[in-house]
Amino acid sequence: MAQVRSYRSFNLSLFFLEPVSEEDLVNELLHFDVGLIPYKPIDFNYKYCCPNKMNQYMHAGLALISANTVFVSETIEKHKLGKVYDADNVESIVEAIKAFCEDPKFLDASKKAALSTAKNIFNWQEEEKKLLAIVQEMF
Repeated sequence: MAQVRSYRSFNLSLFFLEPVSEEDLVNELLHFDVGLIPYKPIDFNYKYCCPNKMNQYMHAGLALISANTVFVSETIEKHKLGKVYDADNVESIVEAIKAFCEDPKFLDASKKAALSTAKNIFNWQEEEKKLLAIVQEMF
C-alpha cells in the first residue's frame, strides 16, 4: 500500500478499503461490479484452487476476472461469468479489465450469469444432493 500511495496519480482512482467480516462480505460486495481472483498457478494448490472468494463474488452478482487456474477458468468460461487472463502476461489482465470497461453489456451479462450460476448451481442445496447420493451409495 505504501508503494502505491507514493504515486500521486493513484490517489484519485485506487482505494484501500478496511477489511470486512466474512459474514458481511457478500452484502459489502453488492457495491462493486467485478471480483478479481489473482491466484497465479505456480503449484498444485494454486493451479487447482477453488477459492471461497469465487463463490462469494458470484453470490453478490459480480463478474469475475481470474488468472488461468483450472477449476476457476473452466467455470468462468463454461458459465460466461467474465474473463480469464494469462498470469504470466501482464497485458492479458489489462485486456480482461478493458473488456468490461469497453463493453457494458458484457459486464452486465457476466454479472447476471454469475448470480444465476450461484443460485442454481453453486449452492448448498445442489451440493447436498451430491453428498447424500455418495452417502447412500456407501450404505
